[in-house]
Amino acid sequence: MGIRPWTLGAVLLSGLWACADAGSLTVSPASAREDALLGLQIRFGGLPQSALLVREGGRLRPTTGLQATLGGTELEVLRVDAEGLVARVVTPLSAGSYPAAVRASASTWEGPSFAVTPVPERDAAPPVDAAPPPVDLGPPDSGPEDMGPPDAPEDVGVPDAALDAGPPPDAGPTEVVVATDGVAERLPGVDLPGRCEADPAVTPDGRFLLLAEPIGVLCTGDRRFRVLGWNEGMPVDTGDVVANDDVASLHLLSGEVRGAPGDYVVVAAINDALFEATLEGETPVTVGTSRRILRDAGAPSLTADGELLFYEDGGRLYERTDPFGTGEPTRELRELEGIDRRDPAISADGRVLVYSAQDGVFGDDDLYLATRLSRDDPFEPPERLARGGDRFNTGAQEVDAYLTAEGDLLFTSTRDSFDRRVYIVRRFYVP
Repeated sequence: MGIRPWTLGAVLLSGLWACADAGSLTVSPASAREDALLGLQIRFGGLPQSALLVREGGRLRPTTGLQATLGGTELEVLRVDAEGLVARVVTPLSAGSYPAAVRASASTWEGPSFAVTPVPERDAAPPVDAAPPPVDLGPPDSGPEDMGPPDAPEDVGVPDAALDAGPPPDAGPTEVVVATDGVAERLPGVDLPGRCEADPAVTPDGRFLLLAEPIGVLCTGDRRFRVLGWNEGMPVDTGDVVANDDVASLHLLSGEVRGAPGDYVVVAAINDALFEATLEGETPVTVGTSRRILRDAGAPSLTADGELLFYEDGGRLYERTDPFGTGEPTRELRELEGIDRRDPAISADGRVLVYSAQDGVFGDDDLYLATRLSRDDPFEPPERLARGGDRFNTGAQEVDAYLTAEGDLLFTSTRDSFDRRVYIVRRFYVP
């Protein structure tokens, strides 16, 4: 599953790339780097966007047949932007130097070679001991022992009424109880500069809190995730970070649920797609291999068993079953109201959903609540959570909702200052 990490150094064999279709067109290689969640990424610069992008349905998409290769091995194209093309290695390469090429429609660009050196892998975990050999039970019995004619049934009389077990247990789902009158407390020590979104996430065992923060002064630039201890719902800075400049948001699952070697599995939104990877170490900063599980998706949120995935795409919210397997048909949550719906947060049992939506055409983003009796039912009509003072919503922007396994609701708001802050409503919904 996924790819193994590599260290790649660019060795320029010629000063310029030559376009096979137009000799006057030249391109130059950009940086190559190893990314924490995606493995090895390569940027190809100097390529004309007009040859790489096509407009479909009002959106720009990569042109048909867009391909990047190293030594004939095809790479996975991740995105095309103003600086060129970004692709990643998905097939392990042996050490060596590989000529690079990019093809789009009828155009081909060939250029410098890249030297690839594998990073030594960690020792594999020892194999699980084989099951013990079956016990020899000897030859099978020749048949049931002849016990003679059966005894006459014993008259046990009338059953004792005192032994009545009472009414059968109620197998139906219980009513959903949510603390809609909860108080939002500000978390200390986790402020972010400006109005940057923090996208908080808590590990399922309640040990760590991850918060996004900008690398630099711009919210739209590179980001990384700070790792804080989560001591009974209070953050304690560890000084550790998960550095990755492409991750928009993430959700954390138990590694045991996915059968992963690490303590946690992270589902991250990267470049309008969702990727699965493992987090390991004393604090969850060591990232293992990864794989893409879904395109055209962002802001992932999953149930504790990993069987239901909620995500956003283009101002709409969706629910998808078996997200790590074949993926059942995705259902758009049309029963949810609001303009530009975003940041879904599903409870561990899949019965409570909190999300953000715009309050009117020119309004701010507010938090909404939708519930259902079971995960097989549609959601009841949603309600906007209470406004004012220390409640859920104010006249500011409330986004980035996250429901922890313990039932706490985290979100961010700009209600108290220009800077964005993280708030918590404790025991909002306990599954």
